[in-house]
Amino acid sequence: YPNFRQVIPAEFKRVVEVPTEPLLQKIEMVSQVLSDTSSHVVLSFANNNLAISGSSSEIGEGSDSMSIEYDMEPIDVSFNPGFLSDPLKVVGIPAVTLKMNDPFNQVAIEGGNGFIYVIMPIRKK
Repeated sequence: YPNFRQVIPAEFKRVVEVPTEPLLQKIEMVSQVLSDTSSHVVLSFANNNLAISGSSSEIGEGSDSMSIEYDMEPIDVSFNPGFLSDPLKVVGIPAVTLKMNDPFNQVAIEGGNGFIYVIMPIRKK
């Protein structure tokens, strides 16, 4: 197996804890408006709020938000909703920790008992 630890940054500028089930529900709800050609959701972190949005020219747009503890510089990160929701379905804990540096590099989703999931954001055109 390749050394997976090489792709995980040693340090993260932004670390935020998010309730697992509410986040999963909001991602799945917003994903309903996505088509195959525009399959990304945007997570916008700012002022103790996480906004989740997605849009499709064929179907429409959807958004939702939730209160979280986040008082760092605002950041918008885009993800494939399937890849983002997969770890939330199996982690089995009330809250996960999202660790990120910027909208372009690896994001780590950590849970209990050594669970770690690394996902690459989507670069929007």
